[in-house]
Amino acid sequence: MLMLLGPTLVMACLVGGRPSAFLSVLLAIGTEAAESAFGYGFDLLDAVDLICDGAGIILGLWIHKALLGVARKIPLPRYVACLLHLPSLPRHPS
Repeated sequence: MLMLLGPTLVMACLVGGRPSAFLSVLLAIGTEAAESAFGYGFDLLDAVDLICDGAGIILGLWIHKALLGVARKIPLPRYVACLLHLPSLPRHPS
């Protein structure tokens, strides 16, 4: 489960939720396909791996959504918001 939690959360912060979900699912399926291609086969444990990877992806996206909710309540400096793909402070004319 934790194998894809971190990468999904980082990708979600950098590029947004939808693209990171797509890339994370491709990564999970690609990992299992590579194991089969190199002769390790596909068995019950690989199906459990896919379920755990899916849980990690969902958890990573849920944490990102929670971070977005917090970021909307607490204004962030523009450079931090830009790095994390979150809403930032509105510009005030000087």
